[in-house]
Amino acid sequence: MFTEKIRQAFRQLRECNEQLQTVQQQQKELMDTLLLMQDANAAAFSELKERIIHAENKIDGITDRAVSIENKIDGITDRAVSIENKIDGVTNRAVSIENKIDGVTNRAISIEGRTDELIVRAKSIEGKENDIAEKWKKTGNVRIKLKGLN
Repeated sequence: MFTEKIRQAFRQLRECNEQLQTVQQQQKELMDTLLLMQDANAAAFSELKERIIHAENKIDGITDRAVSIENKIDGITDRAVSIENKIDGVTNRAVSIENKIDGVTNRAISIEGRTDELIVRAKSIEGKENDIAEKWKKTGNVRIKLKGLN
């Protein structure tokens, strides 16, 4: 009986040993799988890192382009402001010329009014000259008659 118990114990020990070897084999396989996964993850991580660096470089390029475009827009804006200032200068000159023309127009209207007044006075003078000429004619006729009487 004692031997039987020892045999059973050895049998159980062998079974435990087989189970332990199976567990150790599974553990080794799991470790190999884990190493493969780590290598795969490392490769994937490396590829991801490269993609991120590539994306960062593209973003830097886009940023540089945006800055360049922004600078060009600033230049165009500066030119537009310069043109606007020139247009303001031309507008101010046009207003000045318009004011001078208004002044000339007012003087021309004043001269026209004076000319009308001169024409009226000239007609009045002409009328008076005609009256004087008429009177002189009459007095001349009277003088001729008076001379004829002498």
